[in-house]
Amino acid sequence: MALCGMLDNVTSQDFSRISLEILNEDNGLPNQSITSLCIDRHGFLWVGTLNGLARFDGEKSKIFLHLQNDSTSICNAFGQFIIKDTRNNLWLTYPRAGLSRYNEACECFDNTAGQDSFIATQSRGLGAIRINSDLDILLNGYNKGLRFYNLRTKTLFSNSLSELAPGLNPAFREYANSINHICEARDGLLWLATKSGLFTYDPLTRKIASVIEHLYNQKADQPTSFGKILQFDDEHMIIEANDTNLVVYDLCLNSYRILHVPNPNIGSSVFTVNDFAIKNEHELWITSYPNGILTYDINTQKLQRLKFYNSEPEQGLLSTANKICPVHENLVYIASGIGLLRVRSSNSIFSFAPFDSSFSIIQNDSYVHSVLDIPQIHSTALTIANPRRIILVDVQSGRKEFIDVDKDIRATPQFRYKLKLYKDNNNHFWALSNFSLYQFDYTHKTLQRVNLHNEDSLLTAPEYSSMFFDSDNNMWIVTYNGGVHKVDLSRQELGISVTRSALKDAPQNIMRAYSAGNQNIWLQTKRRIFLYNIRNNTFREIADSTKNSWHNQEIQYCCTDQKNNLYAIIPEMGIMKYLLGENSVCKVQTIGIEDGLPSNNIVDMIVDHENCIWCSTFIGIYRQNPEAGSFRKFKNEDGLPRITYPCVFYKNGDSNITLTIRGQYSQVNFENIRQQSDRPKVYIENIKVRQSEKYRLIVSDTTLHLSAGDNFISFDYGSIDLQNQQYNSFAYKLTNWDHDWIVAGSRKFAGYTNLDPGAYTFMVKVAGADGQFGPPLSVHFTIEKVFYKKNWFVALGIILLLAMALSIYFWRIRQIRKTELLKTKHNAQLTELRMEALRAQMNPHFIFNSLNSINRYIIKSDAKSSSYYLTKFAKLMRLILDNSKSKKVVLSNELEALKLYMEIESMRFDHKFVYEIRIADNVDPNILEIPPLIIQPYVENAIWHGLLPKDSPGKINLDISMENDFLRIELTDDGIGRIKSQEFRNEQNLTRKSLGMKLTEERLKMATENIETAGHQEIIDLYDSSGKPTGTKVILKIPVND
Repeated sequence: MALCGMLDNVTSQDFSRISLEILNEDNGLPNQSITSLCIDRHGFLWVGTLNGLARFDGEKSKIFLHLQNDSTSICNAFGQFIIKDTRNNLWLTYPRAGLSRYNEACECFDNTAGQDSFIATQSRGLGAIRINSDLDILLNGYNKGLRFYNLRTKTLFSNSLSELAPGLNPAFREYANSINHICEARDGLLWLATKSGLFTYDPLTRKIASVIEHLYNQKADQPTSFGKILQFDDEHMIIEANDTNLVVYDLCLNSYRILHVPNPNIGSSVFTVNDFAIKNEHELWITSYPNGILTYDINTQKLQRLKFYNSEPEQGLLSTANKICPVHENLVYIASGIGLLRVRSSNSIFSFAPFDSSFSIIQNDSYVHSVLDIPQIHSTALTIANPRRIILVDVQSGRKEFIDVDKDIRATPQFRYKLKLYKDNNNHFWALSNFSLYQFDYTHKTLQRVNLHNEDSLLTAPEYSSMFFDSDNNMWIVTYNGGVHKVDLSRQELGISVTRSALKDAPQNIMRAYSAGNQNIWLQTKRRIFLYNIRNNTFREIADSTKNSWHNQEIQYCCTDQKNNLYAIIPEMGIMKYLLGENSVCKVQTIGIEDGLPSNNIVDMIVDHENCIWCSTFIGIYRQNPEAGSFRKFKNEDGLPRITYPCVFYKNGDSNITLTIRGQYSQVNFENIRQQSDRPKVYIENIKVRQSEKYRLIVSDTTLHLSAGDNFISFDYGSIDLQNQQYNSFAYKLTNWDHDWIVAGSRKFAGYTNLDPGAYTFMVKVAGADGQFGPPLSVHFTIEKVFYKKNWFVALGIILLLAMALSIYFWRIRQIRKTELLKTKHNAQLTELRMEALRAQMNPHFIFNSLNSINRYIIKSDAKSSSYYLTKFAKLMRLILDNSKSKKVVLSNELEALKLYMEIESMRFDHKFVYEIRIADNVDPNILEIPPLIIQPYVENAIWHGLLPKDSPGKINLDISMENDFLRIELTDDGIGRIKSQEFRNEQNLTRKSLGMKLTEERLKMATENIETAGHQEIIDLYDSSGKPTGTKVILKIPVND
């Protein structure tokens, strides 16, 4: 620790990187008389004043006042003293009485009862508040000793230092109970500064020990009053003594030394120390009366008065400076009677150096043409106008070397000579003058002239304007005659200008050209931009059809960025940006004052390696970060001279930029641009729902629930940045609503209306001076649906509707079934009646045919046959009458009736046919039921139309079997067949019609119409191998029940 001994006299030194800003009521503070300062755990600066308390974010303040009928407001608006306890709670005490704790949840204060017990030391307040495990608050106070207030029991007790330290001088003992300051050391001991000595207190043993009772340089009858205590490092404490001295106490040696601070203003060796603070590991800042703000460098042991480059208030005003609140290395806040003092120091972004006599033989004629880094020789090359030379500056030593350029015979004394440097894609360096091309030789540090042969017959004496290299590393030269020429270096030929080709759309009078990559070249005329495709030898004008006022305006200058986009300066209008996309598709954007551009009058422009735009204007130098959408203005504290016009930019490497201003030049320190001591932190000040403030101060991710209809919501946000609020820019997004981040610039408000019910997340983020956004702050909230749109209500409604629909459906089904049942019963009755009618038609048919047969036997007088026939007939009639009473009869009864019928018919026709009935084993004739008289008509038809016309006897075969769920009945006769039968009927002119088969078919359909599988008949004509008819087969399929 070198802080010892006598200091040198105070000296005034110009701190060229330190600025002073005085904040008062005009900046939102409640009063300019500042009493105390404290930084809370979020980074807000709390400012106590003589007329209220302020929470300051670096730009705006929230004011807390004492309200008469509000018990949660501060106890007194006059002169609060603020301190942060060991748990990061903020406490307030007041000059007269009172103790308050800030409640962050409601942004209000919990005021402790029995406030008269908390009498603070005049003009000092609480030195420290320490909350232990027993919830005791350790307090200092005027003539009260060491006091403890228990938050749980609400009780207060005091320890008398005069009693705990009996070795005190009796004459000074009464002053020991007035504690000015309390400091908790890193080892846990509490250091107590009193009006009569310096003590330590052990919270574990509750024992007090005396450290310093009396300074050695004081008179014996004068007590030593100690004030503020700070721990400098693990071995040293710094204590203010008697308002005039600083004492350094060595914890290892248990000894102290006095730092004597002289006062040059009044010629006395004593002056008042208002406050002091440790700014960094080697620097102390001191506020004093009447010397204002001082800084003490521990390494050099120099005490200096701060002076500021931007303003210098009267020394008497700065003498009111008191409380010091260091924020970080480059920022200190100081309380004073004239306002809140913000003292900022900055790392230099620019380091301007003048062009000395070695640059130019003519004063003020050192106009720089180009700057380029040449890493192969660790130098930066500059070309100037007078004399014609290249200056090589070593980047490490600063040593200069000069390369003179041979004089061109065509240059006249009145001719302003220009020499520009270029780098190709292979890191070879070239120089171009008005009339010559040179290649730089690294080894010998010389320029080798390249004599180009002119192949353009229309260009007799080319004067060179600029050059560039395309994506294939081909060299192109632009001439003042308006041509763009490709250079063949192998043949040293300057080709014919592409603008003099036979193409009708080729532009003329080209002023500048730039590589656009991918076989494309940007061409600039006086008022237009063209894109030339090298491969296709085509030109295309690029224009913005959305802003006609920008079209056809004069173009002052152009430059390109890393992505080969083109930027054009339009005088008094701003910047036009040409974005080159895939397949050479171009989009045009305009950047003006309405887009955040500080001024439309741009002197020069360049785009750096981070694609940030640098603008030189009449009002300053700016840099825009496209992502943040904001411009940073560089100030004198960044290293700029006071006058920045005119400023010209040069890109002297892939990541370096040089500025020249009025005979000075400087490279840009990009590392210091990106450097920021504390990144800004975004917060939400309040959230308004339907224009009513509903939520306050949100500093971390939060979840909210909003009622139905709360779909009008707005957010007021800000940033905690105590140093550079003017550089900050914001972006926000509402998920499920915004498609992308909305760049708000410096705007600190976002509002949404008519939000649909659902879940959302509002995110806001802030970018600092470097343009880089920090992490977003998120507020998750859900807007409830109105009850009739909620899922449970919709589900209930759907259930009710489904219940109603189902009820109607089942009621309708019952009605339909009831109707169908009635209809079925009616149809069944109708069918039965029709069946009975058909059976009634068939019974007379049998009777008629049988009586005819009996009649024939009677006529023949064959009594025996008549009797036999009549007996069979009577039995048949009885069976027919019995079967006709039922819808179905068992198969055995039906076959018995059929046998009787065929026997009667056989007798009737003189036994001209025989029959055979075959029943399969899977058929039980005593169980299966079929409609009555269903087979008889087919047998009758076979006899009458198939067998009777036959010359020889015939036969009828009846085969009965089961086929799936059908009773299969095959009736086969060996008669003449249906075709021969019809011919026979026609020849005999017979008119008898067989109604039996027709009636039977209809009965079969009726009998099975209510059965899922209906019965059917099939009639097959039989033929022999020669095609002669051999009979007829009838197949009946009758569905049967299991």
